[in-house]
Amino acid sequence: KVFQTPRLQEWIFFIEDVSVISESPNSLEKLAENLVYWLREYMKSISQKKLVLGLSGGIDSALVAMLAVEAVGPENVIAVNMPSQYNSDTTKNLARDLASELWIAYHIMPIGESVEHTTQQIEDIFGIKVEWLLEENIHARDRGGRILPAIAAAHGAVFSCNGNKTECATGYYTVDWDGRGFFAPIADLYKTQINSLARYFARKHDILTLSK
Repeated sequence: KVFQTPRLQEWIFFIEDVSVISESPNSLEKLAENLVYWLREYMKSISQKKLVLGLSGGIDSALVAMLAVEAVGPENVIAVNMPSQYNSDTTKNLARDLASELWIAYHIMPIGESVEHTTQQIEDIFGIKVEWLLEENIHARDRGGRILPAIAAAHGAVFSCNGNKTECATGYYTVDWDGRGFFAPIADLYKTQINSLARYFARKHDILTLSK
């Protein structure tokens, strides 16, 4: 911890040195090595080898998958795509192709029926119309609150949180989903850093999916 502001007070700080978010090859390589090292050592510290993650076809989960492969090996990574009617074929295909390139186990568990059942119960029991925003949050919580923990428990594994600092700072965040997981390897990264790191790993391992 470098510095903590007094509680319940608003402070503004100006950072002179922005080298921590540099996209230079050396900076990216060092950041990547540190993240992999931390994840590997954390898994050792809790005596775990297997890791479950939600693989959506987006850049955040793609980076977590690549970090996981380097930290624990592809044979110990289980990727799960959890689509609903709102997920496009493009993102589903990207998730599948990335898993194939990384040589990790990949499974599809649709959430449409379970979400529909939950929304119908709310409307029938409480007489409340489930609007689109609540329904989307139910989607997220079904993934992070039901499917991933259950799969991890079944495999004697742990599951990741794929949230990042930009989403948290801007409020683009679903409580009881984006913060769920045994660890959050990219939680302290801004979206710009995630994009740069993903490109770095793609070049390093010749991952064609991320160039599409």
